[in-house]
Amino acid sequence: MTKFTIDNKALLFNYLYKNVAKALPATCSIRAANFSKSDISAYFLLKYAHNLWLTLRTADHPLWLKNAQQLQIDLGDPADLVRFSAHLKKCLALKKNNYFHITLAEISILNFLLSLEQRGLICVLRLPAKISSSHKSLPLNLSMFMTQDFYLGKRNNLNHLLLPIKDEEFQKIVARLYGRNFLFSQFSGHSLLKLLPTNQWILPVLSDLDQKNTNWQQNCQQFLSDKTLLKQL
Repeated sequence: MTKFTIDNKALLFNYLYKNVAKALPATCSIRAANFSKSDISAYFLLKYAHNLWLTLRTADHPLWLKNAQQLQIDLGDPADLVRFSAHLKKCLALKKNNYFHITLAEISILNFLLSLEQRGLICVLRLPAKISSSHKSLPLNLSMFMTQDFYLGKRNNLNHLLLPIKDEEFQKIVARLYGRNFLFSQFSGHSLLKLLPTNQWILPVLSDLDQKNTNWQQNCQQFLSDKTLLKQL
């Protein structure tokens, strides 16, 4: 994997940001972006007309997640930036990219996740032991969000609070949002994976769709079934 110092990573991110912006068609813009602290992965949330979105990932290694809705651009190892812009334009021209529309249910859950975080609560997934101990060398299939133990926990101390959750629709939406980079993850003890809102992505989306102040609690009540979740609305 390509090694970069902190200063060089900042330069790389600026380079990628400028070149992504140049490669976009006139109907598309960068709505949010973030850069990994542990490697050179960069994520860009691209906004098209008519509530059409695309998560773009650039990196020098494969994505850990399977079935994630992202367009992935391999920078190479070592990173080859000379052909990056031309390659990106070619990839963006494809019609089979992982575009997505953001549904009312997803908007409601994004508001719910922000509300939970403000109270120090987050979603937590228990990973299979092999995946947990592999340190991302084994892929995580997003379908596991429906088969593995799922919790609502205290962000700063999972030992203090870890409530079991069983809500298929909620877990499906959280998995989908995680695969689009609307949540990021942190490993914790006992094979637990913390799922935290990517605020710099969520807030612009809610602002653009003008849905932040709607009655998201009432919307959530229409499709959530888990009593623990419903008590948090």
